[in-house]
Amino acid sequence: MTARSYSYKGTIMKQEVLKIKEKIAPVVEGLGYELVDVKTSVQYGTDTVTVVIFKEGNMGLDDCEKVHNAVDALFDEINPFGDKSYNLEVSSMGLDWPLKTADDFRRRKGQELEISLFQKIDGNKKITGILDSFDDDGITIKLTDIKTGKDLNKSLTLSKKEIAKASLAIRFE
Repeated sequence: MTARSYSYKGTIMKQEVLKIKEKIAPVVEGLGYELVDVKTSVQYGTDTVTVVIFKEGNMGLDDCEKVHNAVDALFDEINPFGDKSYNLEVSSMGLDWPLKTADDFRRRKGQELEISLFQKIDGNKKITGILDSFDDDGITIKLTDIKTGKDLNKSLTLSKKEIAKASLAIRFE
């Protein structure tokens, strides 16, 4: 399991974010999770580090708490903010996590996606479908009805250049 995405918005340097990732990745993975991202930000005037994790199946607050407890002491060693106080958050990817990297698509293979397009295809800028395959050039989905999720018995291959945004399709039944 490898993490490829690291965001930086805050008072620590990008190198510190990479140092955090290198230090906590083995611990996160040892607990059975994948380190997806490490983000820094300033929230209400306080520096915040958000560790984003993933595992197959359902994830809950207990999972985030388990990882938080395991990596909290490592942050004391890393000491990314010196004497300044900061918040440490651990979060799952969430249902609305935008799919951008090959790892993001790998994690969602076989699941229904909602895709916004730059240009209309068959009169639609938004489509849904089950992620069938992906590679560096694009994805193939089995189209579903955007309202019902019913299989339309059609496949569509899209290049990454055609996709404005992709995320899990969220259905309320």
